[in-house]
Amino acid sequence: MLDHLAIRLVHKVDVFLFISSSQSMIRVLLGTWDSAVGFYTGYKRTKMQNREVFEIWDYLVVGAMLLLSGAIGVYFRFSGGKQRTTSEYLMAGRNMDMLPVVLSLMATIQTAVGTLGFPGEVYLYGAQLYLYPLGFTVALIICTFVHTPVYFGIQVTSAYEYLERRFGKLTRTIISGLFVIQMILFMSVGLYSPSIALSAVSGLSHIVSILAVGIVCAFYCTLGGMKAVLWTDVLQSILMFLALLSVIIKGSIDMGGFGEVLNIAEKGGRLNFFNTTFDPTLRFTVWSALIGGFMYGMTTCGANQTQVQRLLTVSTLKRSQLALLISIPFNLLMYYTIYTCGLVIYANFAGCDPLLQTDSSGISSADQLIPYYMIRSFNMYPGMAGFCVSGVFCAALTSISSAVNSLAAVTYEDFVKPFCTCQSWVTEKSATRMSKFFAFFYSALCIGMTYIVGNIKAIIPAAFVVFTAIGGPTLSIITLGMLTTTSNQKGIIVGLLSGIALNAWIGTGAIISDFPQIKLPQSTEFCPANSSESLFLPTMTYLNSTNLTLTTVASTATSEPTDGISILKEEIFPLFKLSFLLHPVPGTILTLLLGYIVSFITGGDTNVDENLICPFMRKCLSANTLKAEDKVHISGAALPDGAHYMDNHNGFVNSLDNGHLKNGKLKEHILEESKL
Repeated sequence: MLDHLAIRLVHKVDVFLFISSSQSMIRVLLGTWDSAVGFYTGYKRTKMQNREVFEIWDYLVVGAMLLLSGAIGVYFRFSGGKQRTTSEYLMAGRNMDMLPVVLSLMATIQTAVGTLGFPGEVYLYGAQLYLYPLGFTVALIICTFVHTPVYFGIQVTSAYEYLERRFGKLTRTIISGLFVIQMILFMSVGLYSPSIALSAVSGLSHIVSILAVGIVCAFYCTLGGMKAVLWTDVLQSILMFLALLSVIIKGSIDMGGFGEVLNIAEKGGRLNFFNTTFDPTLRFTVWSALIGGFMYGMTTCGANQTQVQRLLTVSTLKRSQLALLISIPFNLLMYYTIYTCGLVIYANFAGCDPLLQTDSSGISSADQLIPYYMIRSFNMYPGMAGFCVSGVFCAALTSISSAVNSLAAVTYEDFVKPFCTCQSWVTEKSATRMSKFFAFFYSALCIGMTYIVGNIKAIIPAAFVVFTAIGGPTLSIITLGMLTTTSNQKGIIVGLLSGIALNAWIGTGAIISDFPQIKLPQSTEFCPANSSESLFLPTMTYLNSTNLTLTTVASTATSEPTDGISILKEEIFPLFKLSFLLHPVPGTILTLLLGYIVSFITGGDTNVDENLICPFMRKCLSANTLKAEDKVHISGAALPDGAHYMDNHNGFVNSLDNGHLKNGKLKEHILEESKL
């Protein structure tokens, strides 16, 4: 009996001890779990504060985008014509479908500089940029019916071959050389800007970003040629649009709807669409936005190799013109998506501006706002931050690949073919190899040039000045050639050099003088009470239009007092105070005026091939000034695809090997579309 009681007692003690130990173990496990969660949260918090917020899923998404872009290059290297001829490699065989050409035209125009910079411009200065695409649209319509028929009619590979036929080899050489300089600088900015912006908010080394994007771009451009560039533009433009759309949707949901975004933007003064002040020194007005958009559209689609080359990859003039017109609504959609991102980001940060909290936010310029918001807003969703950042990288890839391919074409067509004295041993195979080498060379040069670009203070104005200092005057001389028979080589060279010098002087003076621009009101009223708390923390204070009082807050973004700005306005030379959108205008006008006047004084040009004049002007010009001889011998180096003679009655080369000739004449569907 006692033994039985003893056994039961021992059993109860064991049970008690087991339960006690189990409870202790549970408490230990729970404590360990709490410690682990606390450790992870602290680790996450520390990581966010250090801006190293990219997770493994984000890296995988970005890597997948880069690998897919590279795979497209491999595919086109081993399919179709396999990039064996310069026509296939540089011009995609001149038989591309409409879809890739349309989307590539759009993607090439929407550069990484604009994708990063324009949301910041809307954030700081308001919505007047929404008028910019309207001027751009007018420009594309003009280019469709003035410039495109002439380029397509003479079937060039380099747009600047037109200049030799119209004026002379010296003009072609000067413009081609300037284009090479212009695009090297521009694509370097396009590679550097997203890498620096991402580095500032994610902790990812900008060197790694530059190398990753640059190497992938070099890979698919060198292997796949123009077809790979066009189809990667399709992929990258779609990803870029979806990334920007994600920002708008997520930001609007967080604020309680897009209507609330507009309410906050209105109270913050950002919905200032129509400032009709005739003051060219203001950063944005109705007039500067319209003129700036018009100038950008004309220089890119009327006088720039990157766009002209795409327009010549289709089989007929009608398809080329249609592609340019169809690209207009796609460009409008992309422009307004980019601008709306600026409004959405402003609404989310209206009460706690990260640009006024540089120490805690880690960003110092408006160009970093969109990647900052992407990572901060999507960090809790695995892979989404990487997807959005991939959109920024896609903008960089489209810009660089377009520049690389066009530079390869210009270098071979405008420098190697005209000046090479050993044409007898230059076969189609060796010519294609040289073109591939140039594509690789310019890709490598772009990567190396990013160090110099890093010293440029303002990314968007500087890139715009570099692009238009040369682009505007180039547009002027091409337009003079297509619209008049008076312009000659002497006149347009004088006008060209004068216009470039004026634009460069204005741009350089504007950067050095750094004319202050008054930003719209910014606030830190609703920032966390603990100033040491990082703005990267996922706890976000959202505002609504009822508690926002920004309209009564003085602008804290402008450090200079009003009287100081007034003094500076008087001290700075007037042209240096121009809005950066208007920088190309003076040089463009000067080139037009001087080019025509000097040409007229020096006798003009009374013997111009009618096919070098835009179609609607041929009826307006005297028949005595236009020549229509049966054949004119032109150096083989100046003609595309090994041609040696051009029929001046229809303006087409008679020895093309690209499939457009039939029994010594161009196929009828091309010939008829190119006539008046």
